[in-house]
Amino acid sequence: MNYLILTILSLFTITNAYSNKNPIPKVKTTQSSETVNIKVIVTNVNSQKGIIRLGLFNTSESFLNKGEEFRTYTLRPDGNTATFNLRNLPKNNYAISLYHDLNSDDKCNLNWVLRPAEPIGFSNNVKLKLFKPSFEECMFVANKDLEIRIKLED
Repeated sequence: MNYLILTILSLFTITNAYSNKNPIPKVKTTQSSETVNIKVIVTNVNSQKGIIRLGLFNTSESFLNKGEEFRTYTLRPDGNTATFNLRNLPKNNYAISLYHDLNSDDKCNLNWVLRPAEPIGFSNNVKLKLFKPSFEECMFVANKDLEIRIKLED
């Protein structure tokens, strides 16, 4: 019996230690009504055609999955920069993905090697490499009002 209790306690300790190895920092809020505003400035806008589409994500499971965004925003560009004002967001961890939908077909078109054919950008200005970036690479903590700059990459 003592062996069984010792085994269960050991497993609990190992599981708990493993699950807390690299936790994503959580923003603690005392009230659910605490909100922040995020100003997103998109640079390197080289065309005024189409729509810039921004997806705001708050979990790694939903990140970059169309239809699973926490919130979405659209904006018609009218210069070399575009500014999104994301208002009244709960304090939390977020990641942003955006693309310039040049032909306004509501999807990020791909070229023949399955790379984006339209300009894209991510929070923290993470560059697209061989694979899609992770939520953790693009994540930022929004516990106060922020201004974020994201450069569109062709």
